[in-house]
Amino acid sequence: PEVPIPSKEAVEAKIKELAQAYKEQEYARQRAIEYPDWKTQLDMLYWDKKNGTNTWEQHIDAVKAKYPKS
Repeated sequence: PEVPIPSKEAVEAKIKELAQAYKEQEYARQRAIEYPDWKTQLDMLYWDKKNGTNTWEQHIDAVKAKYPKS
């Protein structure tokens, strides 16, 4: 079957839509860079529980505050 070729306007509209969706996820990409890896986070949680501290929570809160969700 023949696939219809989209119009230039349709392609430009889709590019704009995808660019906006990408921009809206900037906070998530920035957070992912600053969050420790899962192994480190689990270790932080373990030691927080053992020591009655909240280091992990403070770290995660700081990253979320630095890069708020739009």
